[in-house]
Amino acid sequence: MPLPAPLAPLTKAAAESAAAGLCEVAAALAAQGWCQGTGGNLSVTLEASPLRLLITRSGVHKRHLTPADLMVVGEGGRAIEGTSGDSVKPSAEVALHAVIAAATGAGAVLHVHSVPATRREGGSPCAAMRCSRGSRG
Repeated sequence: MPLPAPLAPLTKAAAESAAAGLCEVAAALAAQGWCQGTGGNLSVTLEASPLRLLITRSGVHKRHLTPADLMVVGEGGRAIEGTSGDSVKPSAEVALHAVIAAATGAGAVLHVHSVPATRREGGSPCAAMRCSRGSRG
């Protein structure tokens, strides 16, 4: 499977558009029950080389996400921008986002924690998978 074409050079307008778009997607996912509260994490690739991701900060409510709730990280998920203050940190799965974007050329990574997919039934570790596929048991 061929990788997508390289992203165009990043401009301030493009970064602002990416932030606004990510906030819209987050709100839509939250409204549909795919991201409840602070669960899940979302990123969009701003630049492929060097890698720059715009990612949700840790602990932010996805339904009410604003561009101020996002930050820029680079290779390995290291913070580049939006890191003022000791309590500001990227999503806990930032390294996962960086690896996926670098390895696949993904334009975005949406890691959601929907209730059906994360609910455990009967103590079985496979119950969440069965539930997310629409079966019970």
